[in-house]
Amino acid sequence: MTAHRKKQKFTLNEIYAFDARRGYKRCILPGIEILVPSDPTFWWLRPTRLNADFWRSRDGALVVRFSSNYPYVFHFEALLANGKPVPDKDIDDFSEYILPVLDDWGGTDDQPDPEFYFWRA
Repeated sequence: MTAHRKKQKFTLNEIYAFDARRGYKRCILPGIEILVPSDPTFWWLRPTRLNADFWRSRDGALVVRFSSNYPYVFHFEALLANGKPVPDKDIDDFSEYILPVLDDWGGTDDQPDPEFYFWRA
């Protein structure tokens, strides 16, 4: 059996950290959040809150900041598969793309892997 790669509509490219207060505007959909409950056997641990926040840069690029209640933060630029910026009309589709990436990341110190979801057996 061979693995086949699912055709992607979006790509993520890692970028340097950005300060959203400096010329960035929130998107129509400002972001998504997942709350991952902690293991009940570790009653002292709180749930993990995973966030993907969306902004537009001055040049219209869609930028994403992954963060959690752990101290790890990662920054990416989102593009369509053809290399063009993600338009506002595709932001809902983009959020569906980001949800499994965010869930797979889990708030760890390794950066999110935008490719994991797209390999199929």
